[in-house]
Amino acid sequence: MSRPTLDQALEAARTGNAEKLCQYLDAGGDANLRDGSGQLTLLHLAAMGGHLQVVVELTRCSDCRINEPSGRNGDTALIMSVKSGHEAVAKHLLLQSSCDLNLRNRAGFTALMKAAKRGATSLALLLLQHGAELEVASQRGGHTALTLAVSNKRPKTVDQLLDFGASLTHRTASGKTAEDIAYDQRSSAEPGERSKCDRIYRALLDEREHREEVKRDTGLSNDVLNGQYKVIEIIGKGTFGCAFVAQNLRCQDAKAVVKVMRPQPNRRTIEIQRDGIHEAKIMLMADHPQVVRIMQYLKVEKNFCIVMEFCEFGDLDAWINGLDRKHKKFPVDTVIRWFLQLLLGLDYLHGNKIIHRDIKPKNIFLKQDATAKIGDFGFARRLLGEGDYASTVAGTLMYMCPEIMSNLNGTLTATVDVPVEGYDSKCDVWSLGCTLFEMSTMRLPFDPNKLKEQVCGDSPLPRLPKEYPIELDTLLTSMLARERKKRASCSQLLDSQLARDRLQDMKVNGCADDLRFLQSNAHLVKHCAGITSKKTAAATRTRGCIHRLMEAVDSVLNNRQPPAISPNYNLQDDSISDTVPDSIIEALAERVKWSGFPLEQVYRRSVVNLGSDVPPEERRKDYARFTDDMEACEQLETLVVCEMTRQ
Repeated sequence: MSRPTLDQALEAARTGNAEKLCQYLDAGGDANLRDGSGQLTLLHLAAMGGHLQVVVELTRCSDCRINEPSGRNGDTALIMSVKSGHEAVAKHLLLQSSCDLNLRNRAGFTALMKAAKRGATSLALLLLQHGAELEVASQRGGHTALTLAVSNKRPKTVDQLLDFGASLTHRTASGKTAEDIAYDQRSSAEPGERSKCDRIYRALLDEREHREEVKRDTGLSNDVLNGQYKVIEIIGKGTFGCAFVAQNLRCQDAKAVVKVMRPQPNRRTIEIQRDGIHEAKIMLMADHPQVVRIMQYLKVEKNFCIVMEFCEFGDLDAWINGLDRKHKKFPVDTVIRWFLQLLLGLDYLHGNKIIHRDIKPKNIFLKQDATAKIGDFGFARRLLGEGDYASTVAGTLMYMCPEIMSNLNGTLTATVDVPVEGYDSKCDVWSLGCTLFEMSTMRLPFDPNKLKEQVCGDSPLPRLPKEYPIELDTLLTSMLARERKKRASCSQLLDSQLARDRLQDMKVNGCADDLRFLQSNAHLVKHCAGITSKKTAAATRTRGCIHRLMEAVDSVLNNRQPPAISPNYNLQDDSISDTVPDSIIEALAERVKWSGFPLEQVYRRSVVNLGSDVPPEERRKDYARFTDDMEACEQLETLVVCEMTRQ
C-alpha cells in the first residue's frame, strides 16, 4: 500500500481519520507536517477538531512537537483544544510529560485564560489540578483568568478560580480589580443578567472576607497553601498557632487537617521549625491504622505546617462535651471498642520506642468509619533503647502520671528541668486509663483542686460505672497503678481475655453500631462530619453587613418588604428581627436607582470610620472619593449608627 500524500495526511488529521494518518506515520511521514499556508500542524488540526485518536497517534511519535505554536496567532494544540471545548483531547495532552500548560499565545493568553473566558468549568478544573498558573496577565487588557471569568459573567468558573487562590488585588490595564469589574457589571446589568452578576459580586466579597479572616487567624497571607490546600474552616487555635480543615484542590472531595506553627515573641523561627520537623518525623515513623497519618510538611512564609489526614467526626473531647451538655453518654460497647483500638495504636508506638506523652480526649480523633486514632505528636519522643527514659516534664496535668507529677511543686509547675525519676512508655498507659474513665463517665478522673494529692497520694483510684464489665474495671486499675513497675504495659493489656474476645468480635462484626451512634449525634458536636466546602463554612459565619444592605435596597426596588439589616447579622441568630427605618432605605434606593450612588463603597468606609471615631470632616473627605452626594452619605451613616447601637 502506497504512503498517503501530504494532502491526504492533512485531511486525515482535519477529519479524524486515524487509520489513514497511521499509514502516513508508519511510512515515515513527518509528525510535524504543516498545511499549505504553514500555519497549522497535524496536531493543531486534530486538536481543533477534537479528534482524540488522531491526537493519540501523533503524540506517540517521539519527534512530535506538542508545544509548537501555530503560525496564525501562536496558539498551541492545548490552547486550541480548550478554545474548542474538547476536554478529552486537552486531558490527553496534559498527561504528556513534555506538555507546557502555561505557554501563552501572541496575545498573552494561556489555556486556563481561554477556559475561564469560555466558562468551561471542567476544563478549567483540569488545568488548575495540573498546576496552571493563575496570575499570568494577558498582553491585551492585562487580564488574568479571574478577571476574564468575571468580565464574561462566568460564576462557576469564578468560584473555581477563587477556590484555587486567584488574586483579588490584580488590576487590569484599565486599573480595575475583579471586584471593580463585577460591581460595574452589577450596576448596569439587564434584568435577566442581574442575578448572575449579583452572584459573582457576592462571591468576590465573600472570598475577600474569608481571606481576611484566614490571615487574622493563621498569619498566612493566602488561603491556599502550596497551591494545593484551601482553608475551609479554623478548628483550633492556641499558643502554638492554629489548625484548620483544608480542601485538597488536586484531589476533589479529599480533605486534610493543616497544623500551622507560628513564630512566637519568645521563640525564634528556627526553633519553631525544629519542633515542627521533630513532630513530623515522629509521625512519619508511625504507620498504623490507629495513628493519624501525616501527608506532608512544608514551610509557608515564616510558618511551619504539617498536613495530616482529616478525621471527619472530630476529636473525642468535643464529643464528650457535646454529649454531656445533653446528659448523654457513649454506649458501653462503643467505649470498649475505641479503648481497644487506642490500645493497639499505643502498643504499636511503644513497640517502635515512641512515647506520645500527651494522650487525652483532645488528641483522640474519630474517622468516618467510626474508628479511633491517636493524633497530635507535639510532645512525642523516641527512646533510644530499653534503658532509655524521658526526663522532661511534658503533657497535660489532668492526664499526667505520678512519676511526672511528683516533680511539680504545690502550684503544679515544674520545679526543675529534669525530674528526679525518669519515665518510659507507661506514662501513656496512665493517660489512656484516665481517658477511658472520662469516656465511660463523662467526668474527669480526679478533682482538679486536689490533683497532685489524688494522683500521687493513696486516695482510692477511679472506678468504672456498674454497667461496664468487671474485667474492664480490673484493667483500668492496672493502668492507674501509681508505681510505674506495677503498672500494666499495652502488650499485657492486649493479652487479657477481655481484649482478645472483643478484638475477635470487632473483626467479625465491625463497628456499624458505633457509626450509627456518631451519625445520629453529630449535630451535637462542633467541627464534626458536616464540613463539606468553604461555602458551607461561610454559611455559619457572620454574614457581611454589606450583603444585608444590598438585599434591603433590592427589596425596596422590587416593592418587597425590606429585611432586617445588621453588620453582625448571623444566620443562626433568630433574635435579630427589627427592621431599619424604611424611609431611609427607600431614599437610598432611589439614589442608587437614579443617580448611581456608590452604596457598597460608602457603606464599607462608613462602618470603618464610625467604628474608629473618625471626625465628621475627615469622614466627608473620605466619602468624597466616591461621590458628591453627602446627604446620602449621612443617611447611610444613620443606618450604620442605628445598627451599631443595637448590637
